[in-house]
Amino acid sequence: MMNSWMVMTGMAGMMAWLLPSCTATALAQCGTPCGPTQHAQVRQEQKAPAPAADAAQRTPGKTNVERQSLPPCPVTGDPIVLSIRTMTDGGPVYFSSEAARDRFNADPTKYTENAAAQRDALKKLPRVQVNCPVTGNQIDGKTEIFFEGKVVDFCCKNCVSKYDSDPEKYAARLEAGYTYQTNCPVSGDAINPTVYAEISDDLRVYFCCAGDRDAFMKGLRNRPAATTRPAREPISPQVDTGKRGEKGDEKKPSGHEGHGGSHP
Repeated sequence: MMNSWMVMTGMAGMMAWLLPSCTATALAQCGTPCGPTQHAQVRQEQKAPAPAADAAQRTPGKTNVERQSLPPCPVTGDPIVLSIRTMTDGGPVYFSSEAARDRFNADPTKYTENAAAQRDALKKLPRVQVNCPVTGNQIDGKTEIFFEGKVVDFCCKNCVSKYDSDPEKYAARLEAGYTYQTNCPVSGDAINPTVYAEISDDLRVYFCCAGDRDAFMKGLRNRPAATTRPAREPISPQVDTGKRGEKGDEKKPSGHEGHGGSHP
């Protein structure tokens, strides 16, 4: 019972991180036993946030969005939703709503300065590379190079030479290859970028190990279905065929049609 509650708490927190109008804590305990190999250590300089940032992210009672202090939408100035974005030559730009994204796409030059400010702010936040800058596919977790002071991961060895020959060509796609979800919604540990679940077409959640992913998905499947009160059927006006005369002469139903008759 306790594990189920913890998984559901982490699940709610994850939705708060990636979707609008959610407020819940993403701090929970591991839903299933995890071995040392499942919780493998990852590179400190890229795979996990700095200790101070990590501590802030795990502060109970705040949502991930509040802890990360995401930069505002370049169109509206409102908080952004990470699942709503568009690609530009400089990388992805995130928005507060689909309407804001449409306004940006209609006239990108109008918001160039704000988009650049958002991009610079995002680079300073804890993040983890999850997609290959050459193909856009999921990284394999073992193919990497050290480039300009940082580790760049790939989906396969063939992509390394392509990237190395023209890094600038793949700069925008590299920026699009990061997730700002750095902690597992179940355990709170640093994520493993190769362990994830597709919640919807535009929502991918990462975990520290397969055990936590399975616990999370089990809780998602077992959550109570949203119910809505059925609409009341309209009451059709009844045609009164009884004759109405003097006061008190209304025709009354007889027998079981009314309450004047006896019930069995």
